[in-house]
Amino acid sequence: MNKPNATPSENSRERDAAEDSPPELLFSHVGYKAKISDFAWNEKEPWVIANVAEDNSLQVWQMAENIYRDQDEAENDEDIKQG
Repeated sequence: MNKPNATPSENSRERDAAEDSPPELLFSHVGYKAKISDFAWNEKEPWVIANVAEDNSLQVWQMAENIYRDQDEAENDEDIKQG
């Protein structure tokens, strides 16, 4: 998938990562140009992580619910909300 504002090298990196990845891989994060030097999980928000790289770039992201939750579990929660 090409990002509209991505450079050609960023799009190429994403394609290479997808081609080299095993079929069971859920996602591949290829947003850094330098080595990651630190990361932290958010204690207050589930599945939120922040990473910083050696070039001082920072990324904060949250994993999509469909990766860590069953479809049945999500449907049950929706039924409870609708009440």
